Amino acid sequence: MLDWFKKGALIITLVFIYFFGIREIRGVILDTHLGTILPQDYGEIQNGLFFTELSSVSFSFYNKTRVIHKFWVYKIPFGLFFLLACIGLIILYANSKFYYYLIGIQIIGGAISFLFLLLTISISDHFIVVPDLISRYLTPLCSLGLVALTYIQQKEAPEA
Repeated sequence: MLDWFKKGALIITLVFIYFFGIREIRGVILDTHLGTILPQDYGEIQNGLFFTELSSVSFSFYNKTRVIHKFWVYKIPFGLFFLLACIGLIILYANSKFYYYLIGIQIIGGAISFLFLLLTISISDHFIVVPDLISRYLTPLCSLGLVALTYIQQKEAPEA
């Protein structure tokens, strides 16, 4: 019973830190993109590629010159799926190395997304597919997949 109370207290603390710390930092990082790598005002970047704010932690890109109007998303890492994966790891009582793996997944995914965002802005808008793929699908999949792998590893590990 005390074990579940500890887990509950950790989860509540994590949610508090996430919403009042991590999410605010993500917003500041997104704001620093404006005026540095992206224009200060929302609108056209180059050759018909436009961007708008999707939320406080993501941008939406679209190209008006193409026949099919598709939106691509660039999100700052350490989002909701990071929080859900942390909660999953807390519930599983995972070893601390899995938290480092989770943070590494977020940092690597964010760095690759940022690199391809820079390539999109400087070279061609065809690269915008990569940050969209990474931030919307790959990073969340890896984050939640880590929880599943942790569970499998705990079930297969011999009990001491």
